[in-house]
Amino acid sequence: MTTPFLYIPTFAPIVNGASVPNGLLFTYAAGTTNPKATFQDPAGIQPNTNPVQLDITGAATVRLEPGSYHFVLMDSTGTTVLWDQDFYNAPYLTAADIIGLMSGDDLGSLLHPTTDAEKTLSIVPLDRSYPVGYPERYAVNTIPGTTDMTVAFQTAVNVLKVSGGRLVYGTGPYLLTAPIDCSISTSGGAKPITVTCSSSGHNVADGVIASHSGVAVFDCTGNDTIQFIDASIKTAIPAATFPSVGILLARNSTKASLINRIVRCRIVGYFGVACLYNYGSENSYEQANYFANYNPAANTATRIYTANNVSSLSSTIPGRIASGAVSNIVHDVIAPADLNAGQGANSDCVRLEQVDGYHSYGGWAASIGGRSLVYVDQTSAASNLNVIHGLQAENSSPPPSYNILFSTSASTKTPSGWSIENIRSISSVNAIAAVDNKTNWDGFRISHIVEQSSKGISLPGTLQGSSFIESGPMPVTIGIVSASCFLRGSSSQWTITTMNGVGFDTGAAPASGFGTPTGNSIVNNYPGGSATLLQTSQTVAEILVILKARGFIVA
Repeated sequence: MTTPFLYIPTFAPIVNGASVPNGLLFTYAAGTTNPKATFQDPAGIQPNTNPVQLDITGAATVRLEPGSYHFVLMDSTGTTVLWDQDFYNAPYLTAADIIGLMSGDDLGSLLHPTTDAEKTLSIVPLDRSYPVGYPERYAVNTIPGTTDMTVAFQTAVNVLKVSGGRLVYGTGPYLLTAPIDCSISTSGGAKPITVTCSSSGHNVADGVIASHSGVAVFDCTGNDTIQFIDASIKTAIPAATFPSVGILLARNSTKASLINRIVRCRIVGYFGVACLYNYGSENSYEQANYFANYNPAANTATRIYTANNVSSLSSTIPGRIASGAVSNIVHDVIAPADLNAGQGANSDCVRLEQVDGYHSYGGWAASIGGRSLVYVDQTSAASNLNVIHGLQAENSSPPPSYNILFSTSASTKTPSGWSIENIRSISSVNAIAAVDNKTNWDGFRISHIVEQSSKGISLPGTLQGSSFIESGPMPVTIGIVSASCFLRGSSSQWTITTMNGVGFDTGAAPASGFGTPTGNSIVNNYPGGSATLLQTSQTVAEILVILKARGFIVA
C-alpha cells in the first residue's frame, strides 16, 4: 500500500538544464538491482512499468511503496545513465526528501516545471524554484537596483501574454533600463495579467526603478485585461534619465483597451509627462493609489485622461497605438492621492481632455506652485458628466493658482452635467474658474466649497441650468446667469453682469419689516411689520419666480 498524496507526484527530472523526453527510470530495492515496483495510483493497485517510461515532456507519475529504493535514470535508448540514487528511503517524495536529492533548478523542475507557454516561446527557465510570473525565474537580481532585470521582466510578461497569470516581484529593487512591453496588437483575446509587488505593504523600496527615456515603465497599449494591484513603480529623485509615464493605458490601432484596474499602487519619481497616462482606455477603475511627480519641467501632471493623445505618445511597438480622436468615457476613481511637486509652469495633478464620466470620490491633492489640481483641456471638445466629490486640497506653499480650471479654446465650449461638491479649496487665484467667456457651464451643481482664503468662482461666460449652493460668503463672478439657474449665497459677494436666474441671499441680515409704509393702501399684520400693496406684490412676485425655478408651479 502506498502513502496517499495531496497532489499527483510527478517525476520530471532536469539533467544539465534539460528535460529527459521518453527517458527510462529503473526502480530497484535499495543496494541491489532487484526490481521494486512503483505505482500510478494512491492505493498501490496499478503498478508502473519497470523501467518507468517518461512521456514526451520528460515526466511520469511515480508513487512509492514504504522502504528504500535504488533509482537509475537513463536516456530514451537505455544506454546512458543520467542519474543514479541508491538508498532512497521514504514512503513517498516529501519536500525534504526532494531537497535532499536535488537542489536549485532540479527541485524547481518538480515544483514548477517548464510550462507549455514557455515551451511555445522556446524559453528555458533559469531557476524553477520560482513559479511562472516571477522575474527571478529567468535571471538573478545579483545587486538589487544595479543589476539590469529588464530582460527577465520582459520574459515573464511574454510568457504571461500566452498563459495569463501574475507578474510578481518582491525583494528588490529591480532596475529596468527599457520599457516593459505589455501591449497587445489585437482587439480582445488578451490573457489576464496582474502586476503586483509581493512585499508587505507594497514598500516602494521593493519596487521597480526605471532608468531610461522610453515612453513608459509599463506600456499597456491595447491590453484590456491587465491590472496593477499593490505595485510599486519609481525612478530616482532627482533623475537625469526618466520615462515619459509610469503606466501607459492606450487604445491600439484596432481601438482595443478597456476595463483596466489600478489598486493600492505607488508611482513616484520623475516622469516627463505623468505618472499615469490614459489615451482612450475606457471603463477604468482606480482605488487608493498614490501618484507623485517630482519633475520640475513645465506641463507635467500626475494623471492624464485624453481622447486625442494630447502628449503625442507612441507605443514601444511602432504603429501599435491608435491615432486621432477616440472615445474616452467612464473612469471611477476612489480615494486618490496626487502630488505634483515639480513646481513647473502649467503643472497640474489631473488633466481631463474630452473625457465624459470621470467620477472622483474623496482623496487628496497638492500641486505645489502649479497651475491646478484639476485642469480641463477644452482645445478639442468639452468634457461632460463628470463628478468631483470630497477632494481635499493640501495646504501647500505656494498653493496652485486654481483647484479646478477650464481652459480657453478657439471656439465656444459648453461642458455640461458636472457635480462639484464638498471641496476643501486652497488656491491663489480661484477655487473654480474658466479662463474666458468662450466657456459656458450647463447643468452644473456646485455646493459646499470650503476655502482657506476666499478666492471664489469665476465664469466670464454663461451659467445655464445650474445651481450654486455655497457654504459661506464666497466671491462669485459670472457673465450671464440664465433664468433656469438658482444661486444661494451671500449676494454681496456676487459680481454678475446679467442676472436672469433666481438668487437666494443667505448673507443678508434677517428682515425686520419693510420700514415705514407709504401710500394709501396698507396691509396690516405683514411679517415683521406692515407694508404697502406695492411692496407686497413685489415680494409675491419674487416668491413666484422661486417656485417656478424649483418646478413647483408651471406658467
